[in-house]
Amino acid sequence: RKPSDAPLYVAFQTILTILSNRQILRMLPKITWKIPAPWNARFNREMAKLDKVVDELISARRRAMATSTTPVANDVLESLLQKDEHGEHIMSDQLVSDNMKTLLFAGHD
Repeated sequence: RKPSDAPLYVAFQTILTILSNRQILRMLPKITWKIPAPWNARFNREMAKLDKVVDELISARRRAMATSTTPVANDVLESLLQKDEHGEHIMSDQLVSDNMKTLLFAGHD
């Protein structure tokens, strides 16, 4: 199986390529990122795929943590999903998702 057969790999590479191109063209106003151009549509489509995968990981881990009294994986995601002393989540789902994507992309460099 080739890496290009994996949808997340393709999404990740597409996002990085488009972000790199945007960096090269940074002298253009950011409004150009919202133009209904093929590259923007592709970027949005691939980001949606990444969002879905990250959201599924978060949901699955929350379910696993809810049924366990011991650490499930003892990793970064579990740390982000911790609750406070009142049993409330410390971070919102959006904040956890944003942090996970940041870690994925930062780890790529």
